[in-house]
Amino acid sequence: MILGISGSPRPNRITDHAVKEVLSNYQGETKFISLAGKKYLAV
Repeated sequence: MILGISGSPRPNRITDHAVKEVLSNYQGETKFISLAGKKYLAV
């Protein structure tokens, strides 16, 4: 499985589309995760 993670804070923008495009060219199983709108703890 290939995991594609977009770290852009803005959903459905260029970074998301670029990661999805790369994943669409892979023949195996893929998963897309966007960090847009997610809250996380930075230490």
